[in-house]
Amino acid sequence: MAWFYDKIGSYDLAEELLKSVISSGRDDIWVNSEYGYCLGELNRLEESLEHYLRAKELGRNDGWIHSQIGWTYRLLGKYEEALEADFKAQEIGQNDAWINVEIGICYKELEKYEEAIKYYLVANKINEGKNIWLLSDMAWVYGVMENYDEELKYLEEVKKLGRDDEWIYAEYGKVYYKLEQYEKALEFFAKAQKLGQNDAWINVQIARCYKALDKNEVALKAYLKAEKFESDDIWLLSEIAWLYDGIGKYKEGLKYLKRIEKLGRDDCWFNTEYGFCLMRMQKYDKAIEKYKHALELKEELNEEIYLNCQIGFCYRLLEKYEEALKCHLKAQELGRNDDWINIEIGLCYKELEKYEKALEHYLIAYEQNKEDAWLLSDIGWIYNELEKYEDGLQFLQKSQELGREDSWIYAEIGQCLGRLGKYEEGIEKLKKGLEILDEDKTNENIQERIFINSEIGWLYGKIENSDPNEALHYLYAARDLGRDDQWLNAEIGWELGYNDKGKDEEAIKYFERSIELGRDDEWVWARVANIYFDLERYEDALKAYNRAYELEGAYKEGKDSLYICSIGRTLRRLGKYEEAVEKLLESRRLSLEEGDGVDLEDLELAHCYAVLGDKDKAEEHMKLSLDALGTYAESDEYLKKQFDEIKEMINVLSKPS
Repeated sequence: MAWFYDKIGSYDLAEELLKSVISSGRDDIWVNSEYGYCLGELNRLEESLEHYLRAKELGRNDGWIHSQIGWTYRLLGKYEEALEADFKAQEIGQNDAWINVEIGICYKELEKYEEAIKYYLVANKINEGKNIWLLSDMAWVYGVMENYDEELKYLEEVKKLGRDDEWIYAEYGKVYYKLEQYEKALEFFAKAQKLGQNDAWINVQIARCYKALDKNEVALKAYLKAEKFESDDIWLLSEIAWLYDGIGKYKEGLKYLKRIEKLGRDDCWFNTEYGFCLMRMQKYDKAIEKYKHALELKEELNEEIYLNCQIGFCYRLLEKYEEALKCHLKAQELGRNDDWINIEIGLCYKELEKYEKALEHYLIAYEQNKEDAWLLSDIGWIYNELEKYEDGLQFLQKSQELGREDSWIYAEIGQCLGRLGKYEEGIEKLKKGLEILDEDKTNENIQERIFINSEIGWLYGKIENSDPNEALHYLYAARDLGRDDQWLNAEIGWELGYNDKGKDEEAIKYFERSIELGRDDEWVWARVANIYFDLERYEDALKAYNRAYELEGAYKEGKDSLYICSIGRTLRRLGKYEEAVEKLLESRRLSLEEGDGVDLEDLELAHCYAVLGDKDKAEEHMKLSLDALGTYAESDEYLKKQFDEIKEMINVLSKPS
C-alpha cells in the first residue's frame, strides 16, 4: 500500500504507513529504500539519505540505490559525495541520460565546466537532442565557458523545440551582451521583460548594456529599478553611485556612497570613488582623506599611481603646491610619465614661481602632445614671465593656430608683442581681446578688462610722440573698473606729469597714491621729485630726491651726479645756500669724472655764490656756464632769466658799500 501511495504521489500517506511499519520493527532493504524515496519526495533530504544509506548497508547494491544516494547528496549541496555515488551507479551498469545529467550537474556546481559538458553531451546523445531542459543547461554552461558560438547553437536548438519563455530571451540577451552586441542584447532583454521577467537581474543586465553604450542616464534608470528588488546589494549600489558621479550628480552619488559605507564596503575602489565624488563637490580636504585611505588598501601599482595623482590634484586645487608636487613626483617615480602628469608638475612649479622647472615639464608634455592648445598657451605665458618673448610668441601663435580664439590669447600675444617693442601690433591684438569680451553678454570679465586696458594704456605710453590722452583713456578705463594699485596710479601719474601739459597737480595725486599703496622705488620718487620741483614744493621735492638717491642702486635711474645736482638745486630754492654749494660742487666733480658737462652745476653755483656775497666765485662759475652753453644761454628764456638775475646780484656786489 505504501508503494502504491508513493506511485500516485500521496507521499504523506505513504510516509505514515512506512513509519508505522518501521516502528513495528521492520528494518529491511525494501522498507528503507521506499522510506528514503518517500522522504526525499517530501524534501526531508537528511532523513531520506539516512534510509538510503541503511538500505545500502543492508546489502542493496544496484544502480537505483546509488543514483538515489547521489541525487540526494546533490540536493544537499554535497557534490563530491554525489559524484562518488553516481559513478558507482554507472559502474554497476546505469548509464542512461539521467545519471549523465546528474554527473553533469555536479560538475557544473563544482565549476568544472569542461567535465560537465562532457557528461551533458552523452546525455544529449541518448536523448537524441530532444530534452529542452538539458539543451538549455548546456547552453548556459557554454556561456560560462565563454564559448558563445556553442551557446548560441544550443539556444537555437532549444528554441526549435518550442521554448519561448523569459529564460531563453534573457539568456540570448546575456550572450549578445558578452559579444558586445548591446543593441541586440537589449532587444532580447525587452522580450524577456515582456514575458514577465522583471527582477533585479534583468534590470541590471539592461543597465549594463546601456552603460556600455555610454547611455548613462538610461542605465541609471534601469539600475534604480533593480534597486527596488535588491535595496541592500553593495555591488548594485556601487554601480548607481558610480553612474551618478559619471553624469555629474554628485550629491545623489554621495547619498549612495554613504549607504554603501554603512553596509560595510571599505576597499580601494570604494574609497577611490568616494574621494572622486567629494573632489567633484570641491570638498578637497575630505577627498584627500578618502584617497589616502584608498592608498592604504591598494593592491596594484596602477591604483597607487592613480591615487597619488588624485591626491596631488586635490592639493594643487587647495593651493598646497609643495604637497601636490610630492604626490605627482611620486606617481612619476612609480611609472606615470604622460602629458597629464608633466602638466600637473609644471602647474605646481609655475604657482611656486619656479618657472624654469615648470617649463622643463611643460616641454616634456609638449613632446608627448603637440595638439593641446591650453598647454601651448601656458608655455607661451611661462616664456613671457622669463622674458623670452620670441619663444613665448611662437608658442602663443601655435596655440592660436590650433583654434584658441579667446580674449586671453589675444591679450597674451598683445603683451608679448609689446615687450618686443612692436607696440602698434600689440595694441591691435589687445583691442581684439577687448572686442571678444564686449561680445560676452553673460560675464563681466572685470579682471580681464582691467588687464587689457592697463596693457593698452602702457603700450600707448611707449610709442614715441603719442598723444597721452590715448594712453590715459585706457588707463582710466582700468581705474574705473576697480584697479587701484601702485602700478596703475604711477602710470597715470607719468602720463599726466610727463606726457601731458599742465597736469602736474593732477599727476602728483596719482604718484602720491602709488606711494601710499606701497611703491617705494627710485623711479617713482624721481618722478615725484621732479614734479614737486616744478610745482615749487621744494621741501617735498628735497625729501623725494633724497629718497630716490637712497634707492638708486635698486633701479639705477641715472648717474650719481644727477640726484646730487637735483638736491643742490632744491636746497638753493629753499635758501640753504651753503648746503646747496656743497652738493653742487660734489655733483660737478662727479660729472667731470663721468665725462658729462657741468653747465647746470656752474649756473646753480653762480647763483649761490652771488647770494652768499662771493663775487669772484659767482663770476667764475657764471662764465664757465655761459661758455659751455654758448648762444643757447641767450636763446632759452629760462636760462636768460637765470643769468640776468645772477648778473644783477654781481653788479650789486661790485658797487662800493
